[in-house]
Amino acid sequence: MKKRLLLNWQWLLLFALGAPALTAQTRCGLTLQGKVVDAHSQEPVAFANVAIQGSSIGAIADENGLYFIDNICAGTYTIVCSHVNCDHVVHNIILTEDTRKDFILESHGIFMEEILVRGKAEPLKAAGASSTLEAAQLGSGRGLSLGDAIEQLPGVTVLNTGATIAKPVIQGLHSNRVLLLNNGVRQEGQQWGNEHAPAIDPFLADRVTVIKGAGSVRYGADAIGGVILIEPRPLREKPGMGGEINLQGLSNGRTGLASGMLEGALKGKWPISGRLQGTVKRGGNLRTPNYFLDNTGVEELNFSWALGLKKERWNTELFFSRFYTRLGIFSGSHIGNLTDLANAIERERPLQDGAFTYELGRPQQRIYHELFKWKGELETGELGSLQLQLARQFNRLEQEAPGEGSEKYYQSYLFHRLHHQQVEERGERQKDFGLLEAADHFLDAYYFLEKLRHYCDALGYQSFLSRQPDIGLPTGFWAFLGSSSLLDFPLIRAYYLVAQMLGQPEKEEYFERLKGLLFDNYRHFAEDDSLTLWIHLINYCIHKKINTGRSDFYPALFEVYQKAIETGLLLQNGMLQPQHYKNIITIGLHVKAFEWVEHFIREYTQMLPEGNQENALTYNLAKVYFFQQEYEKVIEKLRKVEYEDQVYALGSKLMLLRTYFELEEFLALDSLVESFRIYLRRKKDISRDVRQQYMNVLRFVRKLSRLDPNDKAAISKVKKEVMECNALAAKQWVLEKVAELEG
Repeated sequence: MKKRLLLNWQWLLLFALGAPALTAQTRCGLTLQGKVVDAHSQEPVAFANVAIQGSSIGAIADENGLYFIDNICAGTYTIVCSHVNCDHVVHNIILTEDTRKDFILESHGIFMEEILVRGKAEPLKAAGASSTLEAAQLGSGRGLSLGDAIEQLPGVTVLNTGATIAKPVIQGLHSNRVLLLNNGVRQEGQQWGNEHAPAIDPFLADRVTVIKGAGSVRYGADAIGGVILIEPRPLREKPGMGGEINLQGLSNGRTGLASGMLEGALKGKWPISGRLQGTVKRGGNLRTPNYFLDNTGVEELNFSWALGLKKERWNTELFFSRFYTRLGIFSGSHIGNLTDLANAIERERPLQDGAFTYELGRPQQRIYHELFKWKGELETGELGSLQLQLARQFNRLEQEAPGEGSEKYYQSYLFHRLHHQQVEERGERQKDFGLLEAADHFLDAYYFLEKLRHYCDALGYQSFLSRQPDIGLPTGFWAFLGSSSLLDFPLIRAYYLVAQMLGQPEKEEYFERLKGLLFDNYRHFAEDDSLTLWIHLINYCIHKKINTGRSDFYPALFEVYQKAIETGLLLQNGMLQPQHYKNIITIGLHVKAFEWVEHFIREYTQMLPEGNQENALTYNLAKVYFFQQEYEKVIEKLRKVEYEDQVYALGSKLMLLRTYFELEEFLALDSLVESFRIYLRRKKDISRDVRQQYMNVLRFVRKLSRLDPNDKAAISKVKKEVMECNALAAKQWVLEKVAELEG
């Protein structure tokens, strides 16, 4: 019994002592982590490999050299740390718990022997197909557009939009997938789309090359369809002069075209050569066998010049070209939906067949293109040559669609009326009278707009005519207009506001409403109507407000003028009327917008009629300086200038007179008074009234310069004389100087 009990206790003791050992041998889930650093710099070694040898367990160190291995069972392991640029490191560790182990690696460079590759350049061979039109072949297409001229080349077709727009197509691609190089410069206007022909004068080209296929890819992604190289005639090298004149006429459209070229070269130490070239083209409406195509005319004005200098080792060349064209777009080609398209196809002739005319209506497009290029080349002997090319390009596209106005209303009336008649002629019964009602609505719009326009003109005349025109409105006009939907037309609503503004000038809300409406919608109105509405706004501010003593309206008038200049509506054929120019400067100076006015003078003086530009620039800049009290600059501008124009001559002398007075330079003032008086007497073309105004201002300026500020009686006497003098130039300024003396 004792033996058995003792044996049992022995087994129990053995089990108790052996249990911990068995548990330790099977423990897993331990971690090994640490950092790998460089032995020399102590910097982390990023992306080092740390692995347990003989297993797939391991980790890659991050960019900070830190590694982390988890789920490891307890035991003895061989750890290998390696990196591509370092020697391997091997460590044995006994892992019984979570352990941190850092590794230090010895880095070293990896060097390879150099490899020398020798090759030989082979001459480049042009890939793809190319074809060329020489000068003689181009001559057969003179008078046509560039697109039509190169259509004779194989693989080139033309995409026509109407009768006047031809776009070259290569391998089915056009626009920004076909590259045009005009005298070595990319023609950026190609990206405008298929409704715009290349802006290049065909008479400028002496050689046209079309490159297709893989050879075009080297010119860039925009040449995937192909490349068209336009090359002008090389400059003349032989001393002498020459030229040519081309005159052409086309019976259809009664188109006339003239192009001329003059070139020459000098001999001697500086063999300069040059060329002038220009083209003028004008055509009217084209004709089919039975009718004219309305609004299909064309205008074109182009010129170019080139200068070159060629020496033994270097040469340089300047080139400039300007292209301008105005194209009418066939008025019968406009459709708004598929029904309109189907109706247009079924019609035997357009709704508007018109007659022959050279006038271009809307819609139309204007295209401007300018190119300036400088090119230089230097021969460097065995090193070859150095070439440099600089170019500046300007492209502008203006499109005019039919603006809202009487013409559009009337054409809309005709369209719906004729459409209704065609439906009736086909024997189709209308379920409703929509076409007739639409025609009637546009006819009402046409009538009411015309009546409002004439009525507003009559109201505008009241400001400066002694006899008022007898233009009335029919009974019930305003009531019908107010109850109908015609005021939904922005242009009719604009003229309605003009009538209310001029008829009730004290109600300024009509001015504000009209100004807001015009600022937001002027682009949608016909150009003539937009300009007329702007003039009504300007005249209201001047005649109904400022001239009646409302000086607080100067800022409003300045805002209207600023917007009118911004829109370009005050520019007629690129010219600015002198009266608008003068008013804008005067109003701008009154509101103290000196910086804006000076910029306006420098920018827009060149748009005045020829003969006035130089005078206007110096005089008005001096005027800005005078208002800014920069009197020395005024003297610098005016003292040595003699104006041929009488208005500027008188104005500049008066401004100089006022400047000397402000500076209290009374000796110079007295001298100018005498010379001014002599000028007035000698100039017989100065009217008596104007001469008297300036004689009086000379008299009062001399009196003011000699007055004693303490002699109040004398000052009061002069003030009374000034107030009673009606013929006095710069009267307001003279009164201001009297007030200053009064103290």
